[in-house]
Amino acid sequence: MDGFTLLVSGYGAIEGPAADDDGGLYFSDVPNGGVYRLAPNGQVDVVIPRRKSVGGIILHIDGGIVVAGRDISRVADGHTEVLLSRTDLPPTPHPVSGFNDMCADADGRIFAGAVRRNAAGGMGDSELVMIDKPGVGVPIYHGIGLPNGAATSPDGHWLYHADTDERSIAVIDLWDPSGTPSVSRRISTAELPGGPDGLAIDVEGGLWVAFYQGGCIARLSPDGTVERRIEVPANEPLNVCFIGPDLSDLIVVTQDNTEDPGLAGSIFRTSVGVSGVPAARVSM
Repeated sequence: MDGFTLLVSGYGAIEGPAADDDGGLYFSDVPNGGVYRLAPNGQVDVVIPRRKSVGGIILHIDGGIVVAGRDISRVADGHTEVLLSRTDLPPTPHPVSGFNDMCADADGRIFAGAVRRNAAGGMGDSELVMIDKPGVGVPIYHGIGLPNGAATSPDGHWLYHADTDERSIAVIDLWDPSGTPSVSRRISTAELPGGPDGLAIDVEGGLWVAFYQGGCIARLSPDGTVERRIEVPANEPLNVCFIGPDLSDLIVVTQDNTEDPGLAGSIFRTSVGVSGVPAARVSM
């Protein structure tokens, strides 16, 4: 498709794209396992072998990366430190099966989707949790169908969090006077095909959202107005992030490739005419 450059392909469901300061890109293969780094020259290196279900990756301010999955862990120089385990959260109303997409805020705290499954294995009242110290997860809100993309506004005031199943994005006030972030409002994405998955924020405050099973990405204004919709070479785009010296290019990671179905999960790069906000890093 015009405007998109294929960087790599042949993976399963690619998730957690996170750009580093050297122009490299961290990403994961959710079903097949492994966290990788794509270098600017196209070389792909294994960063964490075999680890499955990594829906989110965040850089740490002191080096290394923080990854989701069955737990949330920092991995640096071959050492792994668990920051939050499933058992750190109460098993009610349903046990936590793992953690999906996540982001950090300006204070270095982690906000992660905790996936809860009922006895039948279906989603059961998942939640967004805040982690400001190892081993402690503070619930922000419950009742999420499938917790997914998370990112903060340029001024650090708002956190946007996608619920793919409910086709909505929660807008969370990080400066709530109570001291605990709270949901201020919700943005419906029902006018767009598919469900909102991963997302990233540009310097103007626009939300760039991947629409799973919608075959597109879209730019939403902070009030939820759809300002742009761009068809992508996949029916199942899963996430986005900005990359490049001035963060002016957008990465789109997918679970499929409609131009060549044999390529499966792929990473595409495109220019969208606006720069992204540098993703905050974990500091705990």
